[in-house]
Amino acid sequence: MIHSGMAMESQPSRSSYNGTGSSQQHEQNTQVYQENGRWYGTNKKGAYMFPVDADEQDRLDIFHKFCLVARKELLHKAPVAVEEPSILDLGCGTGIWTIEMAE
Repeated sequence: MIHSGMAMESQPSRSSYNGTGSSQQHEQNTQVYQENGRWYGTNKKGAYMFPVDADEQDRLDIFHKFCLVARKELLHKAPVAVEEPSILDLGCGTGIWTIEMAE
């Protein structure tokens, strides 16, 4: 069952920002489908095997906290330039790490 963007209220409530526009625009252009009670994205179906619903976002947030505790609250170990730092983040999940690094 495939639904377009904001067509159903029961689809994932948290959206991600794709870097090219607002999260609302991204959400409207995203299609999702439900399988086994979980929501999955259809962008290159099967390329990302995890759900895109609120439960998955919560799992990613908990995993981020788990990693922080394991690393004694250190966000990174690499040297970062004080003036004009450049950081490349690959697969940041919900974006918590990126936000915390920016702060």
